[in-house]
Amino acid sequence: MYKFLISFLVFCSVAFADNSTTSGNREVSDILFARQSIAEGKYYVEVGKYLDALEYFETALEATSNKYIVADALLQKATLFAHYLDKPEEAANIYEEIFKRFPDLPQGETALYKLALLYNDFQDERKALQYFKLYLQYYPMGRFRFTASFFVERYTKKPLYTPRQRFSLPPVTIKNAPDIRVRLYKGKAAKLKGNMILKDTAGRILYQYNGVLNLSASGQSIMVNYRPINTQTLFIYSNGSYLSIYKKKSFRKYRGYFKAFVKKGKLYVVNILNIEDYLKSVVTSESPSGWPLETLKAQAVAARTYALYQKLHREDWSYDVVDSEGDQAYNGVRNETDKGIRAVAETTGLVLTYRDRPILSFFTASTGWYIDDPRYIFGSGYPYLRSKPDPYSAKEKMGRWTKKATLSQIEIYLKKKGVNLGTIYSIQPYKVTPAGRVIKVKIIHSGGSKVMRTYTTVRRAVGLYDILFKISQQGNNIVFTGGGFGHGIGYSQWGGKALGEMGKRFDEILKFYYEGAVLKKMW
Repeated sequence: MYKFLISFLVFCSVAFADNSTTSGNREVSDILFARQSIAEGKYYVEVGKYLDALEYFETALEATSNKYIVADALLQKATLFAHYLDKPEEAANIYEEIFKRFPDLPQGETALYKLALLYNDFQDERKALQYFKLYLQYYPMGRFRFTASFFVERYTKKPLYTPRQRFSLPPVTIKNAPDIRVRLYKGKAAKLKGNMILKDTAGRILYQYNGVLNLSASGQSIMVNYRPINTQTLFIYSNGSYLSIYKKKSFRKYRGYFKAFVKKGKLYVVNILNIEDYLKSVVTSESPSGWPLETLKAQAVAARTYALYQKLHREDWSYDVVDSEGDQAYNGVRNETDKGIRAVAETTGLVLTYRDRPILSFFTASTGWYIDDPRYIFGSGYPYLRSKPDPYSAKEKMGRWTKKATLSQIEIYLKKKGVNLGTIYSIQPYKVTPAGRVIKVKIIHSGGSKVMRTYTTVRRAVGLYDILFKISQQGNNIVFTGGGFGHGIGYSQWGGKALGEMGKRFDEILKFYYEGAVLKKMW
């Protein structure tokens, strides 16, 4: 009897340890997955893919209940709403939530300070004073105490002003076509080519060089042809027609001039040029030049609007857009065509607006058979981005597709991401938008079931073009029957092509995809 009791206790302790270890490992893997999701979200903010960024921040929030991760993901989401998505009210609500839930964490302190700044930016001085005072009350020795004290002193010395409409965004007026700053390179070393004049920030000529020029980062300084120069910033002008930079195994020519600088040990090369010259390449980098002229004109307006929106929201950045599909494709002079240049010229200065502000003109390769509304995906939308059928995209390329995968393929991908579910038995739609996009899936596995966001998990594992699909399963094989290519929100490039071929004008094409937006000549 004694021996049996000892054996039973040993068995129980081992079993308990195994369960505890399994639970602990799962918690650690969830935290790692959430941290990785936040890091990916930050990257997508950097390259302008705000919807992707939101997906990853939401993924982190749903992956773990760890308070540090949750606070960080909420802070990233609030900052995205406040600074890049024109959603100050949503941002204010999240900042307040972070402070109330996590006042003891650094994120709680930062959230309260950012909330006060947000009200200050929108000239609601009463609310700003209230929250700056609250900040000093909770964090008398906090990181932002000097700024908070400055505003408290400033506001207590004057009559306070409260705006009539909370978080009212001001109209945008621009007289002339602005320059756009396009990030071409970020890394350790870059090769330039051409007849060049190199100047410092004071405008002094440092070099004149004709040929291939090697730039690299050394600490916080720039090396020119492997020799150090005493500056962190260079302006590079052409002494001829174009400047070139080596990208994707060849030198590519660009209009305008280059700015090279070092930031956090990385070398950046930014192309600065007039926005209309920039669009000459973008239009036919994003859409084939053989498409109808009216379609290319619609693309020109959408791209101009998008670039201007990003410029207005990145004034404190060192660049406005990147040159890849993260923002919009820009391949320099090589992608300019007569037809694309004409499309830009015939729409010069035309911008899509809502309440006299450039809209966030998302566009995608194809919306499949249905345009979606971001509020069904992220809980917040725009009046000009509405959900409705898109019969024009459905018949074009990527309008319909089928993708096959094995459950083990998805299992392996998730395991690489730190999500170890054991053996996956099936995948089912869990949360679906009215348009049919599968926002979340329920994964049935050997340890039970788990709900995950589709965009950041199954879509990546299988290489799905969109999350507009239906699922069928045969044993270990799973079939996704879907449509669309991208996020399914805003202008569909293939749909625009079909409308152009039907004889629709560019403004009619844009009206279909950005219903409620107003075309305005900004310059």
